[in-house]
Amino acid sequence: MANHSGRAFLMLEYPTVEIYPELIREAQLAVAEKHAEGMPAPQVGGGNLTGYLAELIVYDWLRLLDIPATYEDASRYDFWVSDRYPVDVKAMRCRSTPKPSHTAEIFEASLKYQQPDYFLWVALEDDGPNTLPRRAHIVGGLLYCDFVSLAHYQKAGDVSPIGYTYKTDRKAVYLSELVPAEALAAEWRKEIRV
Repeated sequence: MANHSGRAFLMLEYPTVEIYPELIREAQLAVAEKHAEGMPAPQVGGGNLTGYLAELIVYDWLRLLDIPATYEDASRYDFWVSDRYPVDVKAMRCRSTPKPSHTAEIFEASLKYQQPDYFLWVALEDDGPNTLPRRAHIVGGLLYCDFVSLAHYQKAGDVSPIGYTYKTDRKAVYLSELVPAEALAAEWRKEIRV
């Protein structure tokens, strides 16, 4: 187990962290700050909150590994890693520990404007709709070009193997196709400028 910023990462199949109320509160405050111009903060389980939680977790994980990361509040990506790679963090919700047969997805519309060097997925484990995440798993990532070449298409209206009806067009890869988070971290660490 590794610890940083009060969060303990369990090195299981995926780097995993328990999500405590303090982390939820930190994410809620950050989202509220972004929406300070009269826009309401998202509800429990809201997209912005989920995404920002994933970004906070990745940021802490990178700092734990001594990999420099600069947060970039831009719509095209979330971080500059090792002062070299733009990385966009993608959050996904799940009810149990992620499995290699699960998919990592990106909305088709997002791929038109989000073209970072890397995508990195974080699975946020919860107990169902309208519940806060209780655990997060950094499941891995891919270069943008590798994602585009490996991804299969999921059309709005199609039904997933577990019975979920897709509401938007998206592209997806299986978690088994992702480069493990530790392998990406090792690659990024090699690029650190002294």
